[in-house]
Amino acid sequence: MMARTWIWLTAMTLAACGRTELWVAPPAEDGGGGEAPGTTSVGGSGGATTTTTTGGGPPDGVCGDGTLDPGEGCDDGNLVDADGCEADCTLPACGNGIVDPGELCFGSPYEVTQGPVLIFFGPRAIDCDADGDLDLVSVVGTGLFEPTVISVLINDGQGAFGDVVVNSPLSPTHEFYASFDVGEFDGSPGTDIAFAGQSQSSPHALRLFQGRADCRFTPYQTSALSEPHVYPRAWPVDGDDLDDLVLLRPESNSLGFGRSGDGYKVNPLSSDPQGLAPVTTGDLNGDGMLNLIQADPAAGTLLVRRTLTSSPWLGAPTAYPVGTQPFASATADVDLDGHLDVLVYDRGDDQLHRLLGDGSGSLGTVASFQSGMPANARAIDLVLRDLDADGDPDALLTADLPDGTALRARINEAGAFTTSAASLPDTVLTGEATPTTLLVEDLDGNGAVDIVVATYLKRGAFSGRAFLHVFLANP
Repeated sequence: MMARTWIWLTAMTLAACGRTELWVAPPAEDGGGGEAPGTTSVGGSGGATTTTTTGGGPPDGVCGDGTLDPGEGCDDGNLVDADGCEADCTLPACGNGIVDPGELCFGSPYEVTQGPVLIFFGPRAIDCDADGDLDLVSVVGTGLFEPTVISVLINDGQGAFGDVVVNSPLSPTHEFYASFDVGEFDGSPGTDIAFAGQSQSSPHALRLFQGRADCRFTPYQTSALSEPHVYPRAWPVDGDDLDDLVLLRPESNSLGFGRSGDGYKVNPLSSDPQGLAPVTTGDLNGDGMLNLIQADPAAGTLLVRRTLTSSPWLGAPTAYPVGTQPFASATADVDLDGHLDVLVYDRGDDQLHRLLGDGSGSLGTVASFQSGMPANARAIDLVLRDLDADGDPDALLTADLPDGTALRARINEAGAFTTSAASLPDTVLTGEATPTTLLVEDLDGNGAVDIVVATYLKRGAFSGRAFLHVFLANP
């Protein structure tokens, strides 16, 4: 009998999957052992799933066979998620619960408050109840004449914060000029707290609290401070397993440094006490000791100090000219060459300035990129984290505006920060809210980093009211 041969060819070029697909049905003979049109074939190899069709055409589709069939958004030859084509042969999309490389998805922010909280110091993210989820610890006050307390918002594992653990008051009355940080100071289980402040009933003091598994903190050491505005920071400066304390002292234009269990030594800071910029850290030369990095807004420089293993603990600063009024800084390997680099957010020229590290402790020539902030923005904070899950750190910044808080993301493309994040719109948190803290952590355990912005209201009926704005990624 004469053989009947049918062939169906389809060529389709897809931008999403970036390939051309070709499907050829094999010839079959009447009455032979082959399958002629109109029959149904079930099965597949390599884990592919088959959908079947009868009626004279090719199969409707086999997801995972590397062939793009009708009804498939993509088919990359496997049944694996997060590789640019999902296991069900759909294209990556915000809201599908899968974090794909290069995907940046954030939901609308929701607000977290703790009743009539007027002051939020923090938050910091710690797993205080040892359940694997990051909780938010803050120092909060409910009024000018009310006690200030350590408060912990308990994470339910999905990035929502319901239960609140409120510790005993730090003092009988409200704390002024307060600041705190978390770290491991005493070597015991649990994250500890370093708190600096002054109340109506007690002088300026640095107080250390030992963390417990029930999210409560027990005071164990108090040291007098000679000035009110002191900002403690917990960093493992000397390379051991315990965090050391770095005390920023803007009024005396100095920095205090002490190893865990020791008193602190005073070292000079930048030349502008009124414009004292935040200090960040990074091991720029790979010797296991952190460098302290701080912008000097008045001089237009970035100061880098080596930490030493003995007194005076800090070496002389190396100054790098950068911008017009540099302020916030952050460290990360932005060009993926294995060396830490520094990014600086400038208040004067509204730019991000990048200084590449060479691994020896030195920083190279400055390259500048627009931050995208409004003209009247005042830089507050800068964080470098991989927001879009593509393996390189992106920039997230906050700024104070006359009518609210501005939040911007700038995506890293081969070490250059020139791309705005389309799925994180240029956000303004209205209500004349001033940003205080920017936190970027994975709060819901889905592998993507989430964003927390702490703000307080500057004016109006709720002046001083504090809020946490939580942006969950890939909701």
